[in-house]
Amino acid sequence: MQLPDYYQILGLSSSATVEEIKKAYRKLALENHPDLGGSHERMLAINEAFYVLADPSARAAYDEAKREAANAEAQHRAAQYSAKAASAAGDYPKNYQDFDRWVNGVFQDVANAKYGSDGGGCWHVPTVENSASGGLFLVIGACLGGYLGWKLMPEAVQGGGRAFGLAFAAIGGAWIGQFLHRGVRSAVVENRPATPGDATATSPMQRQLLVVCPKCSQKLRAEVSRVGSQLRCPRCRTEFAMR
Repeated sequence: MQLPDYYQILGLSSSATVEEIKKAYRKLALENHPDLGGSHERMLAINEAFYVLADPSARAAYDEAKREAANAEAQHRAAQYSAKAASAAGDYPKNYQDFDRWVNGVFQDVANAKYGSDGGGCWHVPTVENSASGGLFLVIGACLGGYLGWKLMPEAVQGGGRAFGLAFAAIGGAWIGQFLHRGVRSAVVENRPATPGDATATSPMQRQLLVVCPKCSQKLRAEVSRVGSQLRCPRCRTEFAMR
């Protein structure tokens, strides 16, 4: 399977930061969302690229596969992430205003996460509150940890010892899941786009207005600074003054 060039799709270099990936994604979504005259097929490609590059695990697997073209295992792992991203790529709000709120909601869910633990001794179990994505990271981490514990544990270990080992591996996997989510949260909180209620908002989205074409009613966004200037509708090519 030939992996897409996700960095090229988003117009980025392979050294792009999380902040640069998010900014590129929002910019391209603004230009290509079907509700603003763009293409659904193009949005699918942009979404797939974003889902892979914004996920630390998926991006690491993808980068490894691009570096090691002859490594069949790396290619297979990256292909699995790509297939998952492609499957989810079409699940985005078709109305751009809803889409923008949806993107902000995803970032906010990560930013709201509060980390902790329950239990004592070696049975300290990690917790993530106020974040659905954080809980998902814990569950996935625990499942992967338990699976690896099952596969790697010697057959001679049976009974209570095996149960103890599997539980310990699952808890370890959950801790790794929390650690990864902390990394994602750090990137999101430090680079989070400004929200409408933020008086210091500097995001490009906060300096734009929704404009409706007088001929075909196509919605598009334009910089506030262009009020009074001529715009051209991307759908019907009609020129009109922005008000």
